[in-house]
Amino acid sequence: MRTIDSIAFQKERYFPTLDGLRAISILLVITWHVDEHRWWYLSGYTGVMIFFVLSGFLIHTLLLREEDRSGTVSLKAFYLRRSFRILPLYFTVLAMYVGMLRLPMLAKQAVAFRAALPYYLTGFNDIAPMAPFNQSWSLGVEEKFYLVWPLLGFVVLAARRAWRIPIMALLAAIPLFMGPLGHLGVLVPYAIIMLGCTLGACLDNEAIYEKFRRFLGGIGFILVPVVFLLFHALLGLHPDRSRPLFGYLLIGYTLSTALVQAWCVMGRSPVHRVLGSKWVRYIGQRSYGIYLVHLICLSVTQRLLPPVSPIKTRLLLLATTVLALAVAEVLYRLVEHPCIALGRRVQERWLHSRRTQEIASPALK
Repeated sequence: MRTIDSIAFQKERYFPTLDGLRAISILLVITWHVDEHRWWYLSGYTGVMIFFVLSGFLIHTLLLREEDRSGTVSLKAFYLRRSFRILPLYFTVLAMYVGMLRLPMLAKQAVAFRAALPYYLTGFNDIAPMAPFNQSWSLGVEEKFYLVWPLLGFVVLAARRAWRIPIMALLAAIPLFMGPLGHLGVLVPYAIIMLGCTLGACLDNEAIYEKFRRFLGGIGFILVPVVFLLFHALLGLHPDRSRPLFGYLLIGYTLSTALVQAWCVMGRSPVHRVLGSKWVRYIGQRSYGIYLVHLICLSVTQRLLPPVSPIKTRLLLLATTVLALAVAEVLYRLVEHPCIALGRRVQERWLHSRRTQEIASPALK
């Protein structure tokens, strides 16, 4: 496999293959929710873990790019981008749930939804009682993580950049390795995101990057995806998710996921071209919308195609995926993309205003 050098990597602002990973992740999640027993071997719940590592890597890498360019990170600009990226579509779909659950046939689910709604409105989705829209638990984890980590990593540790990687590695490792022993389990999702951040910090370090490059340019080209697929298979074969062994398999899977993401962003091969191809990227770029709406779409398709046979279950999976993609496309055009563009304009106006004030301030003095 051909790998890019650190100079080329530092110039990257967009990683097409990560959209490919997003596409795979969301398809895994849909298989799990359609029928976790029929497609047990796909371990579809791992799609969220891939999302977590990917999110940590990408956001931390882009913050490092900003720090390299300007010498600092604007938290206000970051929170503006994040808010316009996540919240408009989130509240749009939440409103869709509110409207849908007003139907008389869904009255029983509406009771549970009303109990969970205060959690959904305040970002505590991960501790909300079981109710419709509970797939949003991962958003609650991400939003709390990104509320705290940029402040800690780029303000508190701004003058101690050499400390970042060791601190990040510890923050990821302690919950991950204590989780299977029954400790710090609530912090494991945050640790998985931190693992992605740690990967981003490592690849930003030229010396570490070159070590990754030598490994992935050699035996790692085959070894990394094989180990990832092996752990994926072992998770599906392990019957008891409450046993410590399963927890340690999850650790191996999470670490191999991080290596696969390094493999994706650093390498160039036919597989990378497939992951970065137009239609795979298309699904990945709409994965957030698909994630939010796919359970609504599943409830619709289940009424039309009750999963009473293997063929109907496969049709249910296909119909749910197509319908979720169609709804996500509409939301992407009407809500998601316009709000992201609006957020960029608001950020640019604010940054321009701040630069103007900084230029004018010396003259005023």
